[in-house]
Amino acid sequence: MPSHPVVNRRNVGSPFVRRTMQASTEALERLAQVAAALSVSKASIVDTALHHLAGMEPAAIVELLRQNGHLSDDEYAFVLRLVGEG
Repeated sequence: MPSHPVVNRRNVGSPFVRRTMQASTEALERLAQVAAALSVSKASIVDTALHHLAGMEPAAIVELLRQNGHLSDDEYAFVLRLVGEG
């Protein structure tokens, strides 16, 4: 956990709320590595990533899901049809 008081707010005046979300062990380990290397909080990275993802086009999100192994070829084709891209 970063120690710089500006980067690591430790929930003092932080806009972050705790939510239970599922993620793979690999993703969480990589997140911890990146946060430590950048000296920023994991919460800041997660919040930024979620904002970025939410602003993307649905088809681009579907492609990311496929690239990360969350959709089989059949599932990918089905979901693309749902978003009008297939």
